[in-house]
Amino acid sequence: MDNEKIQFTVNPDKEKVIYDLIQRLKKESKERGYVNEQLKIRLHAFEILAQQFNESDPIALAMRLAAGASPAPVTSNPGSPVQQERPKITPPKNASLLKGLGQNIMSGLNQDE
Repeated sequence: MDNEKIQFTVNPDKEKVIYDLIQRLKKESKERGYVNEQLKIRLHAFEILAQQFNESDPIALAMRLAAGASPAPVTSNPGSPVQQERPKITPPKNASLLKGLGQNIMSGLNQDE
């Protein structure tokens, strides 16, 4: 496989959370490549969580984690393929706040396009 180079621009007005994260990481270390490495680590952690919870939507995953969801249990019967079942969760008391946050984030992402 070939290496992939990914670059993106972060607008401090539209993507304040990401911008603040990058600024905080820059303050943590002046070492070259530190911010990129930390972003890769965070992306890797998200992907592992997404796989464990069988959820590809970042906002839905955040809401499930905020609600205290557990990873989908793996069940298998001899001779049958492994299946994952989504746990049933009840929305947290602040679900409307999280939903509003998710909508704000998504609308901010859509403005960039």
